[in-house]
Amino acid sequence: MPIISIIMPIYNTAEYLEETLTCIAGQTMRDIEIICINDASTDSSLQILEDMADKDNRIQIINNSSNQGAAAARNIGLAKAQGQYICFLDADDIFEDIMIEKEYDAICRYDADIAVVHSAHFKDNPREWNAWEFAWEEQCVSMENNHTGQNLICAWEVAPWNKMYKRQFLERYRLSYQNLKSSNDVYVGVMAVLLAEKIVLVGSDRPLILYRTGTDTQISSKLVPMNTYLAFEAIHDSMIKWNIWDRYFESFFSFFYYGMRGQIKSCTNETESRRAYEYIAQEGLHRLGLFEIPKNRFEDKRLHDRLCNYISSPYESGWFRT
Repeated sequence: MPIISIIMPIYNTAEYLEETLTCIAGQTMRDIEIICINDASTDSSLQILEDMADKDNRIQIINNSSNQGAAAARNIGLAKAQGQYICFLDADDIFEDIMIEKEYDAICRYDADIAVVHSAHFKDNPREWNAWEFAWEEQCVSMENNHTGQNLICAWEVAPWNKMYKRQFLERYRLSYQNLKSSNDVYVGVMAVLLAEKIVLVGSDRPLILYRTGTDTQISSKLVPMNTYLAFEAIHDSMIKWNIWDRYFESFFSFFYYGMRGQIKSCTNETESRRAYEYIAQEGLHRLGLFEIPKNRFEDKRLHDRLCNYISSPYESGWFRT
């Protein structure tokens, strides 16, 4: 039985798939299984998978008869996984060959629930990368023990590909990906940070993942801000379920404010942008319980005022664009 299960949804990424799989198969940590969920690709992705699986018996292929989306594919892979530790990787990114080994060594050393590695993004040339976050020294943190000076919910990329999870942790809290066309990884990414007893930040002198941007198959290239709101709604409900809402509501609303503002600002479909904005103003903030919390309970009173902009200012004011 493998120690680590790598789960990778695949949909029409033939252009990059061989390079990505070569990075994964070449990891210095050898005791892995590579579960590839071909989500009804219409290009040559399946042929590439089959060719590489013939050369490496650690590669397993699951074929979906119809396209179900990245969230469903990840959940299918998780149900199939046998490893004690889980990684969710994308089919068009580039990984340093020591990434999995460094994650595994760190998560075991601290007996952590999650290991997070430093990442960067690139468009055409992987040598021309830009980092989202600052590199960090190896350290163990949690929402209860946060000495970073940052809101941990948004201290690193919320996506799944920069993390290793302890499988027992995912199962204990029944964490699975939402069936949304976009923002389907926000719920797991945020809830995992909120619930983890230990998160180890893996030290490295360079990014261990290079995330490819600007591809047509990326969900993030088709923003639907309302889906992001639905992810926050599910997070809110789970925080209440696990009795952590009172402790972390301000961290939640801080991420909600900046996350939704960014989504509404970046969405190129004005109808979708307006729909999310007006829903938040008319129902969303009430649904999330903002007005059940006295303003004086917020350490940052300005955050409460900024959230109220949705109600006090119409969409046409465009305050979210500044």
